[in-house]
Amino acid sequence: MHGDTRSQSGLDRLVLFILFLVAVVAITPFVFGLGGIDVRATGDTTSATPTPTGPATDEGIVILSATGETAGFGGESVGVVRVVITKTGAETLDTAAMTATWVDAGGSYVLTAPGEGASGADGAFAIAEADGRAVLTFDLGRDDADSVGEFGRRLEAGETVTLSLTTGDGQTTTVTLEVPDSLGDEETVRL
Repeated sequence: MHGDTRSQSGLDRLVLFILFLVAVVAITPFVFGLGGIDVRATGDTTSATPTPTGPATDEGIVILSATGETAGFGGESVGVVRVVITKTGAETLDTAAMTATWVDAGGSYVLTAPGEGASGADGAFAIAEADGRAVLTFDLGRDDADSVGEFGRRLEAGETVTLSLTTGDGQTTTVTLEVPDSLGDEETVRL
């Protein structure tokens, strides 16, 4: 050795090599078009979710929330269900020709929007619209909600309901609502 030169440990090259490997591992899935796909999945992945056969549509109902109202003070059942909805896409929410199919342990009911009075309907639900959203009110069993005709029976703790909402142009959205196992002293419960 001549003078005061030291030998280098190569640590700086090792750090650069590790950074290069991390970058390659992070970028490779996107380069090969696998970004967002779990390539580690096992089993039959072809039957997981059906692929839409028609052209993509940006219209449809989105259910934002659903609540059930009890009598409170240890109420044992839900008598009013309120569902908040909106519409995807640029068009406004048209609830005038909307229908609902309500299926619970007590039966199946076809319901119409107020004033529609479709023949063969089992009842109606109320609609209150504001700011691109609508609140649909379903009155179950006895008359618990003003200006809404009641149908069916009240929901007990732990019961489930399948609710399908269909727009006038035939778009249908279905959701399963589940009443909590214990209603407690709450006047409103999340479904």
